[in-house]
Amino acid sequence: MLVLANGDSLRGSASIASVVDYSFHGLAGPTLSMLAEGQLPATDGELYPATAIVVVKSMILVNTHTSAVTIDLTILKSGSTARRLVPKSLSLGIAFSLYFDGSKLYVINASGEILNVFTAPAHALSHQNGGSDEISVAGLSGLLADDQHVLNIEVLAVAAAKGANADITSLAGLTTPLTLTQGGIGPLGAANLKLFVNAAGNLAEWAVGIMIGTFTRDVTAAPEVIGYTGVGFKPSNIIFLAGIEATAAASWGFDNGTARTVILDRHYDGADTYGKNSTYSIYLLSATAAYQRGYVSAFGADGFDITWQKDGSPTGVATITYMAFR
Repeated sequence: MLVLANGDSLRGSASIASVVDYSFHGLAGPTLSMLAEGQLPATDGELYPATAIVVVKSMILVNTHTSAVTIDLTILKSGSTARRLVPKSLSLGIAFSLYFDGSKLYVINASGEILNVFTAPAHALSHQNGGSDEISVAGLSGLLADDQHVLNIEVLAVAAAKGANADITSLAGLTTPLTLTQGGIGPLGAANLKLFVNAAGNLAEWAVGIMIGTFTRDVTAAPEVIGYTGVGFKPSNIIFLAGIEATAAASWGFDNGTARTVILDRHYDGADTYGKNSTYSIYLLSATAAYQRGYVSAFGADGFDITWQKDGSPTGVATITYMAFR
């Protein structure tokens, strides 16, 4: 078949005017009809101008003259150069005819015998999918003859027209939450949980994110580093409440592993006095110039390390309650 776009045309001529009958048949929109009919002129002229997308399914030309006549048929794309549809100066003998059935051209003699068969020229193929001059159906008002199939490459080209997902403005009706790597938060957690990134840093997870625990420290112990576990996650900040039962030794501190501060009871340096320190987050004064002090020196996957420092001769066993935050 031949496909004409709006502005394209079929043209032709004969060595003798008004002796070669022609008729063209095909689809104009959804309707199968005769597109044009008449007799070839002696000089190249327009036989059928397309005003929309047209599919030419067949062409018939018959020599009615008393001698052989040469003919020329061309297709002219709007704004381009006319291209031949049949060999140049094709000769039709007396009562010979030429038939085009959509794929091949047949030259038939007066007895109905097929003399020549020509394959449809490359120009027709250039209008097909993948050709150098594909026909656009943009603005088509009618229906195409056959089912049309969208090409994956065309869909992808439209989807990526504005870059990677840059043109997505809404996900209405989404039933499965996007994962963290997709820009979402993943599946929802239970009530009252908070959203965190997992230890691997590639998924979201829901958790309480707060842990309260208690440990003890013999304040007579020598300086050392001790690890405390059982928190259930890697903390980022800790609050410490420390004290020695039945004494004035007490402190209240904060620590994030880098910055820290503590308020301590300095009763043994002066009744009803308090102090502040930014080197430690636990600071217990059990007698004049007798201290047990500590700070968080590292956070681990399940707890924290405290570096302990002893000064003088403190006595007693301290109980430290902490609140760790993920």
